[in-house]
Amino acid sequence: MEEENTPEISESTTGFADLGLGPKLVATLDALGYEEPTPIQTQAIPQLLTGVDLLGQAATGTGKTRTAISLIYRLIQHKRFKRILFLVDRNNLGKQTDKEFQSYVSPYNNYKFTEEYPVQRLTKNVIGDSSKVVITTIQRLYAMLQGDEDFDPSNEEHSFFE
Repeated sequence: MEEENTPEISESTTGFADLGLGPKLVATLDALGYEEPTPIQTQAIPQLLTGVDLLGQAATGTGKTRTAISLIYRLIQHKRFKRILFLVDRNNLGKQTDKEFQSYVSPYNNYKFTEEYPVQRLTKNVIGDSSKVVITTIQRLYAMLQGDEDFDPSNEEHSFFE
């Protein structure tokens, strides 16, 4: 069943404004050089704006992380989420994700995400009290939930999904 406030997606949809994003965010995306949404963004953004949970799969470099960070920013800023857990399946993706958070600039005040909110990429099995975003591998999270204090970081180098 399609939500009433979900923008109509058609072949003529060409820009971020067509997806239901506000003018400030569209202007910021334009200033950052994002002129047209990728296929995953075209499909995911309208659905996510309705508040549904979504699992997306797309190739590397298609904007998944940037889209997620934009939505995470909104959840923390406007919905007052206390903490977001950002799961990746390999350590190198955790590092890339951390860099994306560091480079993300708010469309509302031009501050970097990490200037407003603490982001922690776990390298030990301890989550800081002030962290708003915690980036970790599925493997490390599983070890933490099992109480494994001697987690071997080499377990984060390969995905179990390949």
